[in-house]
Amino acid sequence: MPHDLATLERDLERCISEMREVAQWAATETTDEWRAIVEAMTGAPPANLKSAGTAANPAEVRAVLIGIQRMFTHRLADVTALDDDALWEFRHRRIAQLVETEVAAYIAAVAPRSSVASAFARAAVRSPVLSAAPRVQLLRCRTCAAPRHREAPTCAYCGHPFFKEHA
Repeated sequence: MPHDLATLERDLERCISEMREVAQWAATETTDEWRAIVEAMTGAPPANLKSAGTAANPAEVRAVLIGIQRMFTHRLADVTALDDDALWEFRHRRIAQLVETEVAAYIAAVAPRSSVASAFARAAVRSPVLSAAPRVQLLRCRTCAAPRHREAPTCAYCGHPFFKEHA
C-alpha cells in the first residue's frame, strides 16, 4: 500500500517525539515503556547502562534511533511523492542524518546544565586573597598622558620631560 511523503514525515516526527518523551523519564517513571521500546527497536532488552539522571542512557537512545531509521528507510520504498526533490531531501538529509542529529538533540536536552555561579564559587574558594594595592606603577606624561617607555627621561610622543630638573 503506497503512502504519501507528508504522512511518512508526520509519522517519523511523532515516533521520535514519543520516544524522546519516554526516554527522558526512563530511569524513574517510564521504565517499563522504555524497556518495551528498546526491545521492539533493537530486538534485545536494554543493557545495564548508567542512566543520565532521570533519562535513558544516550547509547540506548542511539540504538533505538538506529532501529527507527531502519524502519523508516524500509517504509520509504512504499512512498509515492509528487515531488522527487522532496523525496530525495527526506531520504538523503532527514533519514540519513537522523541518528546523529537526534542523539545530539537528546544529549543537549538531558545533560545537566552547567552553572557559571558554581564555577565562580569554586574559584573563590581555591584562590588566595590578593591585596588591592597595585604592584606595578605606570608613569604617564603630564602633557599627553602617554606611558613612559623604559627609562626614557622625556616623553616619546610629545617630548615633555617626565621629571623636573633639579638645579
